[in-house]
Amino acid sequence: SSSSTSSRSVSTSTTASTGVGTGALQVAGGIYAGGASYFGGAVNVTQTGEAQVNTTGTTESYFRAIASSVGGLAGFILRTGTTPQNWFLLSNHSATDHEFVIRDQTAGINALTITKATGAATFAGAVRVTSTTPATNTTSGALIVGSNVGLSGNAGGASYFGGSVLLNGATAA
Repeated sequence: SSSSTSSRSVSTSTTASTGVGTGALQVAGGIYAGGASYFGGAVNVTQTGEAQVNTTGTTESYFRAIASSVGGLAGFILRTGTTPQNWFLLSNHSATDHEFVIRDQTAGINALTITKATGAATFAGAVRVTSTTPATNTTSGALIVGSNVGLSGNAGGASYFGGSVLLNGATAA
């Protein structure tokens, strides 16, 4: 049963929703809530293709959760500013590699890609370590690498180091 006053509608039914067309309250059209909304359980969005839930601060900035039935893609979109800058945080970006991706959609690049099978991380741009922790041995410093390092120069170009280079058990050429 339900009752209605000039300020609110109340349904006293406790029928749980188990899918489309079920539950104590069903609305065939859209719903707008001008104030805060509270949900005591899971919120399920059923839609073919990409489903979107937007949290909007202004027309220029928003946070959006996305899920798609195509390839199992799931993630978040953060858009900021009047000049759109869209950042995507995605899981299973490539349906075959099961990647985790931080994507700059505005520039069209994956800033960071981590592949599940290998754990390999790929950065689209320069990696900058801003720590100033000094190195006193092979297990200290701002950047510690647990195995070998491969450096490829720019077509035989030089690599630059800002301090002393100590080589243990190797020969510098």
